[in-house]
Amino acid sequence: MALWTVLAAPLFMSTDLRAMSARNMDILQNPLMIKINQDPLGIQGRRILKEKSYIEVYMRPLVGYSYALVFFSRRTDMPYHYRSSLAQLNFTGSGLHEAQNVYTGDVISGLRTETNFTVVINPSGVVMWYLYPVRNLGSPQQ
Repeated sequence: MALWTVLAAPLFMSTDLRAMSARNMDILQNPLMIKINQDPLGIQGRRILKEKSYIEVYMRPLVGYSYALVFFSRRTDMPYHYRSSLAQLNFTGSGLHEAQNVYTGDVISGLRTETNFTVVINPSGVVMWYLYPVRNLGSPQQ
């Protein structure tokens, strides 16, 4: 679902929704994921990195200088601790950002371009972030 969302693909399901597990239903009905998929800019995300460690990173620009980031593991052995920064992902935004994990709702505050972070990605799994700028309360709204 994360790759469909970051690639701006239509969200079609061809399954009996009555037979779907509650966990899978929560993923399908995730409001933030649907918001990202239906973003008015309509710009498709793209793969920005393909690491030798079998980790791929996708980025999609969204309205309001926000972005969707997907960390995708092609590994099959164990959870992988992927260390990076926005600068290493060739992120061109400036200022302070927050990243919300689309699946868990956890928020990482205080991200600057040079801030290092670690993402733990399960084998054949994804971590999806909604990255957005922190607006200064004293600054004019844009």
